[in-house]
Amino acid sequence: MKNQGRFLFILLSVFFITIAHSKEPVVCDSKYVLCNAAPCQAIPGMKDRALCTCSIWEGKNIGYSACEQRNPQTAPYQQTKLLSTFSFGGMHYKYIHCKAGTPWTNCLDQECFIDKNDPRSAHCNCKIEEGTAYVTFAGMCDINACDKSMWSGAKADDNLKFMNLLSKDMGYETPPMRACLNKHNENNEAKHD
Repeated sequence: MKNQGRFLFILLSVFFITIAHSKEPVVCDSKYVLCNAAPCQAIPGMKDRALCTCSIWEGKNIGYSACEQRNPQTAPYQQTKLLSTFSFGGMHYKYIHCKAGTPWTNCLDQECFIDKNDPRSAHCNCKIEEGTAYVTFAGMCDINACDKSMWSGAKADDNLKFMNLLSKDMGYETPPMRACLNKHNENNEAKHD
């Protein structure tokens, strides 16, 4: 009987984990956290996690999490939890391509908590990535910014995939966000256009 209970618990856990994230990106119209230009700091004692300060938006957004999961949720200590996704919020930003070798963070579908002192910002626990090139909307087109801080970002192919899918859903012919124009970015953009 005890083993049947454990088996049922494991089976239900696998079921909920399976439905928690889609294999294909999902577009939702909801409140969400946007970390596409977020500065991040490593969390002491956790070599693969960083704390990123992100902004809160409302509208169309894309991620792998289900729309229901993106709704604000009450968390311990009277906190409000949201998930970080991608959107065209902050369309004035352009992205830079950063070379492999500097750590960056992947905040997509990660848990965030609204800052009680600033309800327009959230703090997200994001995964540190290393060894791969990435794009970030931080740095204001200064390619040297890649080495000056740890930024939230995405692999270039993932970024283009999300921008194209979200553009299609929103009725844009092409994504409204573009890469910064500098030698390193022009070479990378030519590979992806």
